[in-house]
Amino acid sequence: MNVWWTAFIWVALALAASVVSIRLALSVALAEILFGVLGGNLLHIQTNEWINFLAGLGGVLLTFLAGAETDWRVLCSEWRGAFALGMLSFLAALVAEVAVVRWILRWAWSASLLAGVALAPTSIAIVYTVLVDTGMNHIPLGRRMLIACFLSNLAAMVLLGLVFTKPSAWLADIRGIPHCTSGCSVARHLRLSRTCPVMCWW
Repeated sequence: MNVWWTAFIWVALALAASVVSIRLALSVALAEILFGVLGGNLLHIQTNEWINFLAGLGGVLLTFLAGAETDWRVLCSEWRGAFALGMLSFLAALVAEVAVVRWILRWAWSASLLAGVALAPTSIAIVYTVLVDTGMNHIPLGRRMLIACFLSNLAAMVLLGLVFTKPSAWLADIRGIPHCTSGCSVARHLRLSRTCPVMCWW
């Protein structure tokens, strides 16, 4: 398919999603996701390098804007509520998803934990877009929700790093960890197997 025709279709779908979201009072993010599913599955539009670049750039920009909207005064004054909300939403989704994938779908422990960690956090970009659409980004409740979403994503990144990331040669040389080791052997080397048994499930 011609690159200009592909670009025209994607831009037309984005415009249609914006119009539909305004007419039906829906979130722009939700409308864009629905129209993206429509374009990819019914119109069989394939992505390419420049579309992936624009998508990545847009995601980074939205995340940056979400961070810029974080009010440190609200964070310092209401960090307990935001922390509780973020951790509760993350842990509840994590436990439920790991249980479903492990005992219903019969996946391995490592795959179940990876699926749970990947699906548990809420997308900052989508939350920020919805808050901006509804005007809640200017009130304390919306800012508290944004901070909780940020903390939920931070918990997911930390858990992924602790459980699944193998130490690089630079990290191994600093900490004395053997190269190309698994998460379990790293946990034993750092004497974390008792405090963090999840790393030794497999």
